[in-house]
Amino acid sequence: MPTDETTTFDQNILSSLSPTDLFLLQFISIIYEPVSVTFLANCLGRVDMDFPGGRAPVKEEIQASVLRLRELGLLNRQNQVVPVLAELMTRKAVENGLFSALAYLIEKEAPVSYTYGKWSTRCWRAMRQFRIGVYSQDFDKIEEAQAFLEQQCQEHLGPEPPGVRMAGTGFDIAWFASLPGSLQFFLLDQVIRYSMESLVSFPPVQEYLEVGITSSLSEFELLPFRRMLASYYLFQGRLDSLARLVEDNEDGFQGSGFAGTVAFLRGDSSLARDIYVRDLEQLNAYAGDEGNFFLGITGVFCLLSMLERNEPADREMVRRAVAIVLSRCKGCPEEIPFRFLDAVVRSTDGNMPDMMELTERLESDNRSLTILISVLALHWMGVEIPPEYQDALVHLMEQGQESGFFWVAMEAAELLAAINPEHGAKYGPVAVSLRKQLGCRTVVHIISPEDDWKKSLQELISVTSRAREPRRRTRLAWMVDYRDGRLHLSAREQKKSSSGNWSKGRLVALNRLMQSRGLDFLTPRIARSAAPSARWGMPRPEMAAVPLIWTRPCLPLWGTLSFFSKNHLPHPLSWWPESRSCWWKNRANFCSSILPRTSVTARSRSGRRPPPAFGSSISRMSIAALPGSPGAMDCGFPWPRPDRCWTPSAILPRS
Repeated sequence: MPTDETTTFDQNILSSLSPTDLFLLQFISIIYEPVSVTFLANCLGRVDMDFPGGRAPVKEEIQASVLRLRELGLLNRQNQVVPVLAELMTRKAVENGLFSALAYLIEKEAPVSYTYGKWSTRCWRAMRQFRIGVYSQDFDKIEEAQAFLEQQCQEHLGPEPPGVRMAGTGFDIAWFASLPGSLQFFLLDQVIRYSMESLVSFPPVQEYLEVGITSSLSEFELLPFRRMLASYYLFQGRLDSLARLVEDNEDGFQGSGFAGTVAFLRGDSSLARDIYVRDLEQLNAYAGDEGNFFLGITGVFCLLSMLERNEPADREMVRRAVAIVLSRCKGCPEEIPFRFLDAVVRSTDGNMPDMMELTERLESDNRSLTILISVLALHWMGVEIPPEYQDALVHLMEQGQESGFFWVAMEAAELLAAINPEHGAKYGPVAVSLRKQLGCRTVVHIISPEDDWKKSLQELISVTSRAREPRRRTRLAWMVDYRDGRLHLSAREQKKSSSGNWSKGRLVALNRLMQSRGLDFLTPRIARSAAPSARWGMPRPEMAAVPLIWTRPCLPLWGTLSFFSKNHLPHPLSWWPESRSCWWKNRANFCSSILPRTSVTARSRSGRRPPPAFGSSISRMSIAALPGSPGAMDCGFPWPRPDRCWTPSAILPRS
């Protein structure tokens, strides 16, 4: 999105603009990326077209117009049109016949490249190409830009899919209804999915799905849109509206699982299972007998109904269903919830999956359903839910209430009350009130958690991932050096030889780590921690041994790594003759030197806080009881005095 806080505008201002100002707004809207006055002047000076006033504006006139548009809040500091206005102006250019000529000019003067150039420029131009593809209905251009945006551009443009930027922001019913049905579905699918995954509402879009779309499409074309609306109703907890939608379009919802989901949430689990079986038979009749299952949210509810009864045949069905889903749509939005429900079944059989891999996938996935179902599964397995997961549930509850996704809010509140007695008085009444309002049950209590022994998530990960580490052939090592009064970090990719020893390592540019692409050794947890980093002082591209300033209160290695001496691998550092208090103090000095604008609070595993030298509390860090013992430095960043045997060191993944 335009890198400015301004996202709205006063439409009355448009009527006061000169023809030249309006023309420039349309031109800049199609460009979309940050743009200079010089570029605008050069482009317009090279094209032969009908300009307002009969001639192309010169650079001085463009400069004056741009300054005026900035003062009115229609352009940001990078000369980008605010998002809502950008779509309005581009559609205006389509209406008055200017769009094709201007788009051709822009693509010629600022061609898109997906293989070279600054990443930010590539991403802005990919977004530009996506928009040009939509407005010109060029599906090849849309597909090419969409693939690049999905794979490369979230860190540069934000999490919103391109369809959300175009259709979700400033939704225009008249324009949208004029699009072909396939293009409407393509854009609405992005908007609705993003809306449900992030719990952000788009009321005009929902209104169009409920009412407006019926006038622009045939009855046959409406089927996928109605199923889209049905999923939306589920997240909102509008069971009556969902039931009416299914009953009024019975043929279109055969084999979908929505009727069974309504029965399940209304408390009739037996009827729900019968309907699910009937719908699965219908699916097999449509798609063949090789094995089918509901691939979307109704599949999750179907598995919940089987887990509630929890007979051997039900557990076998869950395993089979998960296998089918993973074979058909690996990477689909519901994959991780399916995997966690499978883990619930396998936990009773003593055949747990690798929970480190699962939790890493969870931590890199912020979808609302993923968080809700995954934490619920951990609760059923008797895991003590970490504070950060509880915070995520609080966010779901608050965001769901604010945006009208009341089923998600209700289940999040109920789960919070169940996993932490301290939350019961605060969130329990919220869950009860929402259940009464929605007229539906909660799924939190369909399984009793394993309370015979409570285990931490870290213990569960340790038990289930012992066999994983030998399979890892590469790892990320951070080399630490103290020179000229500074600590320097450089990253190396190390490979394990056939003899089991790690290589010296190949230098990895830190800017590659920040982009987190194509690095097998970079786990989702570390990648997510490194994402908000900010670079400072880059004398050369490889960025080896360059000081960094991090926007988080500790390095991106937080919570995932240990310190090792370069000369004593693989044993952790053990050269602290000081007392624990001195060690704590050195930790504070280290973090203060690297993070001059922040402060850090650490906790020992006994829960005791360090001395006040750490300043205000910003984050939690896990510290072993004594330095120098194996695995002693979970997130250990001590800074020994330079006169005490300081040698270059390596920070390696915790084993």
